[in-house]
Amino acid sequence: MSDNTLYGRMSEIRDLINIPRKQHVLLQDRAMWHKLCDSMDAIEDTEKVLENFLKEDVKSSNKSIEHLPPYEVLDTVVAQQAAVKNLHGAFNLSYTEDSSLAKIRQVCIDAMEDSTDRGDENDSIKILDLITTQRSIFWKSLNDIVKTLKKEDLKHRRKFAGERLSSAFQGTTYPFEKIYDAIFSEDSPHALIAGFYVDEILKSVEKFKTGLEKRGEPDDNISYIYENLDYSLQQIKAYFTKETPTHIKEKDVYIFAYFVRRQVRELEQIAQDLDNEYNREYIS
Repeated sequence: MSDNTLYGRMSEIRDLINIPRKQHVLLQDRAMWHKLCDSMDAIEDTEKVLENFLKEDVKSSNKSIEHLPPYEVLDTVVAQQAAVKNLHGAFNLSYTEDSSLAKIRQVCIDAMEDSTDRGDENDSIKILDLITTQRSIFWKSLNDIVKTLKKEDLKHRRKFAGERLSSAFQGTTYPFEKIYDAIFSEDSPHALIAGFYVDEILKSVEKFKTGLEKRGEPDDNISYIYENLDYSLQQIKAYFTKETPTHIKEKDVYIFAYFVRRQVRELEQIAQDLDNEYNREYIS
């Protein structure tokens, strides 16, 4: 069930900006990234203050809602407005302030500047209504941000939905079979062209890397796999190239080949997961 609160909207926004591709783009501007994080934290923190105030007030035996809310609560209402505006700025989204927000802000500022007790039952009802009205406005505003981020993400994924990254590894089974055959049989004709099979595997990995780059998908967290693959495959290639002196033996090259197959399978799984993600549609 959807969480129809400001917390629910903020949770969705956090999920959307933490999509690796989106986060990678946002992190290119560190200042804006920090502004974005600060804005999100501020919205949630201010909402928590208002939520606690309302809960405590309802439970209070002296019915403090009948009196002017504490300075901190009024200040929090104003701070939340600034946080929502800053959030739009961090996403580079236009922000048109609802006319009701200006009125709410002015009421709070006037109340904070007035050192006398202005609270009576009517004023208290207005303050409660102001908080409720602001929440309603911001729920819609944050929901619009969620929709915008989902629309952007869906548009990007649909662009590549027909191109499957996993197809980069469709041709790797045969090269691995022939490399194993060459390892266990020195007389195998495949031993003479083992270097060719190594290059075919490397081409598959390169095709996968190119596919990630086209999609804007970061691969920093798997760069070690590329390095491991390149090193291991070059060792296998050197073993079968008699002109190139090498210290590795048959058992070594088998271990290298086994390791390479495991690493390629890991990349295949990453590719498959991304294919599934790119073909996913949002429910709402």
